[in-house]
Amino acid sequence: MKKKVIKKLIGFKEKVRWGRLKFQHRLLILFTLLIILAIGVLGVTTYLVAKQAIGDLIQDKLITSTKNIAETVEFYTSTVDSRQFNSKVEYLLNKERASFKAKGLAPILQFVDTEGKPVIPSADSNNIFPQRILRNCLTNGSGVKSVDFNGAKYSVVNQYIPGKNWYYVVGIQEKEYLNTVYQLRNMAILVGFLALIMAFFIGWVGARRFTKPLEEIVLVCGEASKGDLTVRVQTEKMGAEFAVLGQSFNTMIDSLSGFLLQIQSMFNQVHILNKQIIRVAENQVQTVKQTNSTVGEVANSVDVITQQIDSSRIASATMLEAAARGEEALKEIALVIDKNATVVKEQVQAVQSLGENINKISAFMQHIQEISAQTHLLSLNASIEAARAGEYGKGFAVVAQEVKKLAENTSDAAKEVAQLVKDIYIQSSIVTNQMEVNKNVVAEGVKAIQQAQNSLQEILLSIKDTDGYIELITESANNIAAGSEQVVSMIQVLASEGYSQTEVDVAVEDDIGQASVKDIAAMATRLDEIADNLKVRLDMFRFINS
Repeated sequence: MKKKVIKKLIGFKEKVRWGRLKFQHRLLILFTLLIILAIGVLGVTTYLVAKQAIGDLIQDKLITSTKNIAETVEFYTSTVDSRQFNSKVEYLLNKERASFKAKGLAPILQFVDTEGKPVIPSADSNNIFPQRILRNCLTNGSGVKSVDFNGAKYSVVNQYIPGKNWYYVVGIQEKEYLNTVYQLRNMAILVGFLALIMAFFIGWVGARRFTKPLEEIVLVCGEASKGDLTVRVQTEKMGAEFAVLGQSFNTMIDSLSGFLLQIQSMFNQVHILNKQIIRVAENQVQTVKQTNSTVGEVANSVDVITQQIDSSRIASATMLEAAARGEEALKEIALVIDKNATVVKEQVQAVQSLGENINKISAFMQHIQEISAQTHLLSLNASIEAARAGEYGKGFAVVAQEVKKLAENTSDAAKEVAQLVKDIYIQSSIVTNQMEVNKNVVAEGVKAIQQAQNSLQEILLSIKDTDGYIELITESANNIAAGSEQVVSMIQVLASEGYSQTEVDVAVEDDIGQASVKDIAAMATRLDEIADNLKVRLDMFRFINS
């Protein structure tokens, strides 16, 4: 079963080889990967910075709280009656526990001896560290330690109390104080995914609107290359650059149509004249004198054909100029595509702005740490003032008020951090939109320009073929003109005043006269073949007035 699945997967990979994908699809995949990478880097960086900053803040809070409680208990050992000592300490623990719970934390607070045994019963006997963990923490000295308890990780801090030979131990579950960071991470993933979808959709719609005029031009070029010269590009709803390209193409089609119509008209005239020449050749012996005027008309008609061929050449030159203007229009479109480089620069600036905001986040986190340090100092001052004044110390209230102000400053700093994070995601969305739009515009523009160039090349090949047939017609017309001159000269000799009717009949039956008639018939047959070939080529085209 596994082998069959593996074979199917290999077969699927063969079907979707990278080389078989279209160019715009490759760009779409590459830019999508770049967007995912940018969002991922920003999200991971923000998550790690926030996690580290909040972890450091909580750990500093634990150390500060532990020292304050330990110093307060040390103070109680020398100022409080031993009968009231335990109740004071329990009250202090309950107050500290309530302070943590107000912040959404459930701490483990314990007083233990040097062996890790509890010396004061805990209010929650089911939520205390075992002696094994406590002994390990006490052995490793002071500072923040990470321990596993009940399937969760805890950050544990202990502080020695010399007056009682005790240790005050505080532990907080890491999952609790990092919950906000986890929520921020999940929100970042969701917002990034939604931004990716929106940017992809917006870029796809914008690319479709941008390439629609090019697709219409390419469609018209394809129909024209097949011989349908009745099609025209509708330039009313196009942009300026595409309108110039469409107008140039319409002008080229008009010139080509006029040119081919002139050729068609010349073909009809040549065909009629060819029939006349054949009839003249068949009846020349009986109508020598009438042939004189008829050959003159043929010579004049050949001159007219020559003039029309010259006009056709002029029309061909005009058509080539129109094609040149079409190429200029394509160059202008290429300049428009080059403007996408500006969009890329804006994307780089947006990413740099995001980096600056991340640096600001670090600065605000440092500010929070400084506030925490000041809170620690004020707490120590409050303890000292309380120790000096005893139970009636008024300085404690003043210091407590300052602590409250510092706590409010800490809250404001946290709000500013949240706002900066929000700005980061907004800028990330901007980067995503710009990169996606730029990708689709470049891909569709390159494709459309290539198709337009291919269609123009096919039309130019058709024009070159038509020029070849015009050269053949010119050569045949020159041959007819030369033959007509010979016939006129011969008829003038035959019809001169010095010849009688009998002499004319003899001259007609002369070998030279018979050879001239054969040459005219052969040229007429050749010209008829050329006209038939030209008619086959002209039948491939459709004209507006046809």
